[in-house]
Amino acid sequence: AVVSTQSTGEGKVNLSNLVYVGVREIDAGEEALLEKFSVRNYTKSEINEWGIQAVVQDLIQRLNLEEHPVHISFDIDGIDPTLTPSTGTKVPNGLSVEDVVTIFKEVRKTGNLVSCDIVEFNPLIGSEVDVETTLSSIVPVLKTIL
Repeated sequence: AVVSTQSTGEGKVNLSNLVYVGVREIDAGEEALLEKFSVRNYTKSEINEWGIQAVVQDLIQRLNLEEHPVHISFDIDGIDPTLTPSTGTKVPNGLSVEDVVTIFKEVRKTGNLVSCDIVEFNPLIGSEVDVETTLSSIVPVLKTIL
């Protein structure tokens, strides 16, 4: 998810400034909330069709990220589970590491990336090889923001 930190003035994120990238499983209640608050979800199908570069440029323009501070909350389960086996939610056909690196790089280029969090890594899930595989997928993303 990419969140513009432009708030409602009450310290809350304006939900119209929230975008999801690559969410693959959404239940009916979540879908209703996304529609109610006009939250954009760039699906994996759109990413495959348009290319990650076009998706990122569209979200930068949509949220006017060159003018507003940005927080990225990144769940590693958004990456394909073959690349991140040490996470609790494994849904096939996720993003590639290169896709995620592109998202971070392009948002960082706006000069307005002020914070991020990377969550859902659980070193207690899977073997030592699974943990190493997951870390190998996360490190390139971290290097993008350092």
